[in-house]
Amino acid sequence: MLAVRRALLVTAGLAVVACSGCAAGFTGPPDEIAVDHAFVNGNWVDSTGGTVDTWVQYGLTRAYGLETAHAHETLDPGVSQGDTRHLIGGLQRDTVYHYRVCASDPEETQAAPGCGEDRRLRTQPVTCGDTVTADIRLTGDLGSCSGDYILKVGADGVDINLAGHTLSGFVSPRGEAPRAIVNHGFDDVTVRNGSLSGFTIGFSATDASRNVLRNLNAAGLAVGASFVGGADNEVRRSELAGATNGAVHSRDSARLVVADSKLGATFNDAGALIESDDARIVRNNFVPVLDFDDRLPALKLTGNRAHIADNVVSGHWHGGFVLSGSDNVVTGNRLSGMFGDGIFVSAFSSRLTLRDNVVDGFPDDGFDVQAASTSLDANSATNNGDWGIDAVPGVTDLGGNTASGNGQAAQCRNVACSP
Repeated sequence: MLAVRRALLVTAGLAVVACSGCAAGFTGPPDEIAVDHAFVNGNWVDSTGGTVDTWVQYGLTRAYGLETAHAHETLDPGVSQGDTRHLIGGLQRDTVYHYRVCASDPEETQAAPGCGEDRRLRTQPVTCGDTVTADIRLTGDLGSCSGDYILKVGADGVDINLAGHTLSGFVSPRGEAPRAIVNHGFDDVTVRNGSLSGFTIGFSATDASRNVLRNLNAAGLAVGASFVGGADNEVRRSELAGATNGAVHSRDSARLVVADSKLGATFNDAGALIESDDARIVRNNFVPVLDFDDRLPALKLTGNRAHIADNVVSGHWHGGFVLSGSDNVVTGNRLSGMFGDGIFVSAFSSRLTLRDNVVDGFPDDGFDVQAASTSLDANSATNNGDWGIDAVPGVTDLGGNTASGNGQAAQCRNVACSP
């Protein structure tokens, strides 16, 4: 009968208790789960109104053995149901507990308490400031953390599974906040499936290799993800943003992969600032978080042998791609924008290939190519404010480039362009 009454409460918003002068509790979900405590939510119904007591039974098995203090509530006339919330404490870290919500009518001493269904919760495996040396899976949000970092990696090969939950730091009135996850020198680390918020740097890896960020949502005061040193790190299927140093920033971190992600910016920063060799920046969507007129480009590359392919750029970036280095390949990208050049190739570039890129609607040039050793093949420039393609003498024209609707009547300089 209790299961029937609970179903009525959930689906219809009310329930009828079958006995006179008795009450029943209905077990709800936990929240604010920590390593040593959690809050349990629930509902209750009472057949007569007047007063009701609620509490939670909990323990390591369905025998429970522990219970919270009883909450005594005097009801307004006509009230016969409501919500309840209890703190259960003294718990062990990373441990499964059974619990259920109970209720009784203290004015009816002959009626037995009514308890809801058994549920389980697992306490958190970590708390603010912990060092992670083994795989963990969060069981709830971990928030309001202060200090230098929220979590610190302390071993190779650990898997930090946020399991759909959020790590959040405390941002002071002065704009100070911790780093979310820091890794100094540990390899083969994975962070996945959740969110980071209220931090300066979401994930910070120094001299660490083969780290993977996957299905991660992180927007920080400085940078979403930072890689300094190390090699073969990856960002995949994530949404990152930063306010001062970019959504992703790498320096001397070889063979970085950023793929299938959304990269944003809050204020005066770039979507990705890559100062590393052999990067692969592919199939990303560069979209600013806020539209400001003065910021860095969507992608700024200073490195060699990069492969930049099939990305989409839109919004208030100050330029699309700014490229320096040698032997970089830029292909299949689609860029539209409101400031600067679509793709700018600096004079410090050499042997760059631009192939099958489409640039539309920039106020300056669609393509501004300052390096003579650049090769251009089947690119398209439309509706840009100045030249469609403005290239220095000596570039290699592989043909198939098109341009129309650009500010200069000739459309392209030092490259042949058909309409």
